[in-house]
Parts: sequence; C-alpha cells; structure tokens
Amino acid sequence: ARQAGQSDEQVANAASRAAQQAGVAAGLSQQFVSHQVFTAAGNAAALSAKQGGATDQETAMAAGRAAAEAAQSSGLSLEEAGKSAAEVARDIAASLARAAGQSERQISMAANHAAIQAATAAGLSEPQAQEHAIELAGRSAAATAHKTGLSDEEVASIAGKAAGQVADVQGLTMQESGRYAALTAGRTAADLAREAGHSHERVAHAAAQASWQVGVTAGLPHQSARAQAFAAAGNAAISFAMQGGATDEVAAMAAGHAVAHIAEASGLLLDETGKYAAEAAGDVAANLARAP
Repeated sequence: ARQAGQSDEQVANAASRAAQQAGVAAGLSQQFVSHQVFTAAGNAAALSAKQGGATDQETAMAAGRAAAEAAQSSGLSLEEAGKSAAEVARDIAASLARAAGQSERQISMAANHAAIQAATAAGLSEPQAQEHAIELAGRSAAATAHKTGLSDEEVASIAGKAAGQVADVQGLTMQESGRYAALTAGRTAADLAREAGHSHERVAHAAAQASWQVGVTAGLPHQSARAQAFAAAGNAAISFAMQGGATDEVAAMAAGHAVAHIAEASGLLLDETGKYAAEAAGDVAANLARAP
C-alpha cells in the first residue's frame, strides 16, 4: 500500500485488514485477532510517520491513533480502543527511546507518557488513562522478568513494584501507589498460577499472597494491605469462574468463598471472615449487574 502511494491512513487500514483476514484464517481467537489488528495498524502508522520525518513523540501518537481507530472498527468499545492506543503508543515510544540509547528510566518515562497521551487522545479520561498506563507498566515488567526464568513470586513482585513506581511518578499518593502495586502483583500472580494449571484455590492464594507482600513492602498499613489481598483473591476467583462460563451469581459466590478461605487462613475470627466474604460477594454481584 505504501509503494502504491496510498495515504498513511490507507496504509494502516490495509495492514489491519490483512492482519484480520490472516488471523481469522489461522483460527486465532477473536480477542487475539483484535490485538493483532490494532497492533498492525499502529506499527504501520509509526513507520509512515517516521519516514515522514515525525519526532519520536509524534510517531508514538500516530501509532496510538491508528490503533484506536482499528480497534473501534473491529467492534471494540471506546475504553478498549483507548487501552489499545495506550498499549501500541507505549511499545513504539519504548522501542524508539531504546534505539536512541536512552537509560531504562528514560525509556520507562517515555513509554508511560506516550501511553497516557494516546489514551486521552482516544477519548479516555485522565484517571482512566493513568490507570491503563500503570497496568501496562506492570504487564511489561512481568513479561520481561518472566523471560529471565525468575520464579512466579519474583515476577509478580517485580510487576507490582513497576506499577507502583509509575503511579508514584504520576504524582499519586503513597497509599494509591501502594494500592496499584498490590493490585498488579495480585493480578500477575493469579495469571501465572492460572497459566501453570493450578486449581482455583491455589490461584486465589497466590494472588492474595503476592498482593499482601508487595502491599506491605510498598508501605501500605496492614489493614489496607489485607483488604488488597482479599480483593486480589476475590478477583482471581471471579476471573476463574467467568472463564469457566459461570453465571454472575456463581461468580459472586466464588469470590466470597475465596475471600473467606484467605481470611480464615490469615487467622481472622469467624465473624470477620464472614463480613469480608459477604462484602466481596456483594461488590462482585453489584459490579456484574452494573456491567453492560
């Protein structure tokens, strides 16, 4: 398309269409195809922008815009399109900063800045954009650490710390940064345990343990760290249940059961255990009922 003299937008569209057709033909899941579609569009837009003399920041933004458009064209929501924009812009900015010989701290700052800018340009609010940038930083750190052969516990800890550092740089309070660190560590541990084929009890336990350890290390008061650990166990249980095709009611019960199990194991009294379990199940049920 580029050789045929087509516009940057047409080039990105051609790339995303080809990715869509090839992904479907190869039997990939819809989620994976969507990811490849917006990534292809973003990469094509980045190359066009760079060849046109754009700065690194302009290149990352062009990639984010193209990714958001491709994501929305493939049927994703505005929020998902914003997340797509953030992810692609972040990757492009990091690659360009790395190619320019910048330090790891500079690469991280450029990547996070691009993610927030691209997400807000795609229509997300500043808090939403910040949250996605923090999540992406954790995921990126986890992927890098996982490749080096570290244990799942170490990978989860590194991911949590990376997310906390990004939250800190964005000017969030120590409490908020610690909460993001704990949340990310719990989510990462749950993902790794699930990929390893562990039972739902072990997945929830891994999530709670990682969340607790990182939360305390990040300076959260013990009560806050404990609440984050329970939330991590509940979230892991919901995810496991929903992937298994559970109803909203069953997912809410699974979250309550997981929280009760972790609370009991941490030495809480029966009344406290029941209170936390009931809160978790109630919150999950409300959120699922509220979701479109």
